[in-house]
Amino acid sequence: MAPAASPRYVALAGAVALLTAGFLLLARLLKLGFIADFLSQTVLTGFLTGVGFQVGIAVLGEMLGVPVSARGTIAQFAQVLRRLPQVHPPTVAVSVVVLATMLVLHRFAPKVPGALVTVAGAMTASALWNFSGHGISVIGPIAGGLPEFKLPSVGWSDLPPLLSVGRVVFRDDHHPECGNRPGSMRHAMSSNWTKTPICPVFPQPTQQPDSAGPSS
Repeated sequence: MAPAASPRYVALAGAVALLTAGFLLLARLLKLGFIADFLSQTVLTGFLTGVGFQVGIAVLGEMLGVPVSARGTIAQFAQVLRRLPQVHPPTVAVSVVVLATMLVLHRFAPKVPGALVTVAGAMTASALWNFSGHGISVIGPIAGGLPEFKLPSVGWSDLPPLLSVGRVVFRDDHHPECGNRPGSMRHAMSSNWTKTPICPVFPQPTQQPDSAGPSS
């Protein structure tokens, strides 16, 4: 719908955020949390795994330093495979170091914000060793200051696809305070506004088994 990082792209992302917030608020007011009790944990796991593959393939070309112009997950993956001889070694080296750092921190120092550390480290390394001068793509200059407070500039024709994206984000949204709370989306969207965060918490397998019949 828009080139990445363009002003229109930012406007569409802001509209998706507002739509998702609207879905959460509406579900909270109508107490629709019971719907999550009908969602199978197996289906949710498969769905989120598919999303992970889709996101991973979408950024695979950037991690390898090869241009990808195709649209669609399968087409993007096929294009990356065809362009493997064009892999950019310095970009691959940076990608490997970043991933290794995040995995090591997650394994041996889980309380350390691995993503934040790697981003800060990559920025510092880019300034010290001039990544752009070695052909490694960088974001470039970022405008300082706070953004202007206004509604996203989107048209009515943009709403149908944005509603679909917002609905998916609403379904996948997890609030960090809900990770250790028992129950389901019904609990998270109850009428207790002061103590319960607005977030869907999907039932755990031990609480909501997939099998419909009584256990033998």
